[in-house]
Amino acid sequence: MRINSLLSAALCLLPVSLWGAVNDYDVWTMQNYKGDTFVAADGSFMTYEVPEGYDLGHQIPPKFNVSVNDEAYVGLYEDVNHKNAQMVFGYFDMADDASVTVKIACRKKFEKFDIYPRNLDISDVASQGGKSITFRINRPNQNLTVVLDDSFQDTEVLHLFCNPIEEGPKVADPLKNGYDKGTKTYYYGPGYHEVPDGITVSGVMILYLAPGAVVRSRVDVNNLSTGRIYGHGILMEDKSLSGITVCNSGNTGGTIEGIIVNKRQDGWNVTFDRCSNMTVKNLKILSAYYKSNDGIDMNYCTDMSFENLFIRANDDCVAIKGLAPAGSTSAQMPAQKGLHFTRMQMWSDSNNAFGIGAETVASGYEDISLTDSDIIFDWDDIYNPEKLFYQSSLNICCMSGSYFHNIRYEDIRLHHSDRAIGLSYIDNFYFGSIVTRQTDPGDMYDITYKNIVSYTNTGKSDSNEVRFEAWYGDDGTPRKAIHDITFDNVVLDGVKLESFDDPRIVHNNRQGDELIYDIKFTDTSAGCAVPETAPHEVKLSGGRLMMPEGTSAWTVYNVMGAQVLTGKGAEADTAGFVPGIYVVKFLTHGVVSDVKLKI
Repeated sequence: MRINSLLSAALCLLPVSLWGAVNDYDVWTMQNYKGDTFVAADGSFMTYEVPEGYDLGHQIPPKFNVSVNDEAYVGLYEDVNHKNAQMVFGYFDMADDASVTVKIACRKKFEKFDIYPRNLDISDVASQGGKSITFRINRPNQNLTVVLDDSFQDTEVLHLFCNPIEEGPKVADPLKNGYDKGTKTYYYGPGYHEVPDGITVSGVMILYLAPGAVVRSRVDVNNLSTGRIYGHGILMEDKSLSGITVCNSGNTGGTIEGIIVNKRQDGWNVTFDRCSNMTVKNLKILSAYYKSNDGIDMNYCTDMSFENLFIRANDDCVAIKGLAPAGSTSAQMPAQKGLHFTRMQMWSDSNNAFGIGAETVASGYEDISLTDSDIIFDWDDIYNPEKLFYQSSLNICCMSGSYFHNIRYEDIRLHHSDRAIGLSYIDNFYFGSIVTRQTDPGDMYDITYKNIVSYTNTGKSDSNEVRFEAWYGDDGTPRKAIHDITFDNVVLDGVKLESFDDPRIVHNNRQGDELIYDIKFTDTSAGCAVPETAPHEVKLSGGRLMMPEGTSAWTVYNVMGAQVLTGKGAEADTAGFVPGIYVVKFLTHGVVSDVKLKI
């Protein structure tokens, strides 16, 4: 394992008191969010302090402290959502072969907590008196979200990114920030940097943001071929700047990897226009408050891969669009194809999590996939909840006729979302703010949803809905059908989709003139109909609920949230229960968990 030699040398000059002081890591304090610049003696992990000059966007210190191995604090940053609840985020680096203990001290006491997603490689999860949380994280390249008391919008949330240790580029003078001509590298080391005129990267050039760096700027990436944007630092754009934070155009290759993008004003975060053959991985995007804060927008792109991204946006997390000059037809514009997303984590505070459309002036959308991914939270609209039928977590929305086919969603977990799936043709977007005509032909077909699970019912009328809206062309425009759609082991709120007559499926078919047809329902999942919904297992055996070992108390609720039974110990008798879906909340080794079961 190699550690950045410059950082290691700098640490040797720091006073022992920086890490030698005695701290109560279980207790939150106002100062400890600033973090420590620290390298573990065994090289297992590294933390980075918030640099001097960085301005807390809302003048409120983060309401969490995060420490590693009771040795050093992680530097934390903050923004807010539309309810002015804090979005706190931070990161540390760890060796590939390491396992470290993370401790989270909270400002306020909590009754329960959840760590998302549920398939993380963590262990020994525990809580200390409702004031702190500990767990072991067993490998890097994991993104964790901590939600307290099931409050996704009204109280503080923590996003913690665990990165692998990596070596930075070799520039002539690593103490000098800016452009290194010899290596064609923009280098920004630990510290706060202002580059108000922006940074332009092209060809084979490199932009590196070191761990511990915050760069207030925006980046234009033009005609990149083999260049690279990477590092673990933060690119921050506030209201003193304007434009797209990372604007990619005409790239034929290259990599974006590891950095954090934090936009603190209206507008899109990261865009790709007419790009191809790019790799994007381990990117984090956070912008939870401002207008039109799409995480990623794509326009006429081909053959690109996205892996292990975290996106929290106050709009679409991902939007695959078709934005053309006025007067263009879909047939005149390129197709978008060969776009593959895997191990994504998405949180949309308002709009779609993963959307194709709504602007769709393109000759087609094909060979697109989203696999092994988590939608942690998705709220349909801040100001008009339950009124926008064309929004959903997994969404295809066509405003200008086009063809959508060979699209695959597989192994997707919806943790807390409203409408699950939507396929629709429309000509009026957001109450007339965009009006189009479906003058071009189109079709949606050969689309597969496999192993999709939604764990919760949000209580809204569109929760877990699947929506189809074909186009009948009553205005003389071409009719557009939706057909040959496969639902393979799709389980919403504990109940599998098995028929087009399922009341959760809403459509606009006309009797005797069906444009939505050949909708197939199957299960090739080898019997795994209802995936596990909690880190501990509750089993149903012989009419009794068998709790995990170490359970001290439990409560059973029906699907409406009414308490049915409560007790202590390892078992619960289900005699007299009406068949249906139940939620079991249980306390095991001080940790409150919940699981959904069909009885």
